[in-house]
Amino acid sequence: MPLLREVFVVGVGIALNTVYFRVTVIIMSLVATAVQTGYFAVSFRVVEVLIGVPGLVMAAAFPIPTRAQRDDQERFAHATRRMFELAVLIGVWLAVCLELGAGFVIEVLAGKSAHPAVAVLRIQGLAVMFTFVAVACAYPMLSLGRQRDLLVANALGLVAALALSLLLIPSMGAEGGAVTTVGAEATLALVCVVALIRARPG
Repeated sequence: MPLLREVFVVGVGIALNTVYFRVTVIIMSLVATAVQTGYFAVSFRVVEVLIGVPGLVMAAAFPIPTRAQRDDQERFAHATRRMFELAVLIGVWLAVCLELGAGFVIEVLAGKSAHPAVAVLRIQGLAVMFTFVAVACAYPMLSLGRQRDLLVANALGLVAALALSLLLIPSMGAEGGAVTTVGAEATLALVCVVALIRARPG
């Protein structure tokens, strides 16, 4: 039963993460024009693929903080710092790549007629950067048994996505949706960083 309780909390957190990342698309389809929704959807497809990369990269290092947390607190802190630094470096690099290559990517996927989606993708590239930061904190928090903190972080991300979607999309269209995505991911990353610092001040 203790194991099931922990798995349930993690499962709900993952479900919230999946929902809040897609709630922007749903609200966009309800309150924005079909054209604006199309521009956002093209950009969203690119980001949706990249958003899974942080989990794959950081999962490889997950056993290190998990074992260190049990046996060596200094090694745990060192491994967590290194994971965080790596996440920031890769995240910033990917954001820069999207900033510079957005035009080429959109033209390949949707043609020149979807050129307005370039600005949307450049904004959403920042969301990938924040996702790397959030994941780099999430795995050490799982090592510490802080599943409930992750649940709260994802719930706040969902609230941010809903609020920003309703506030920005009607006036800004696809770019408002992109800002919403970045805001939700930034909220998740910030809450995860604060929770990890509170759990392990060092």
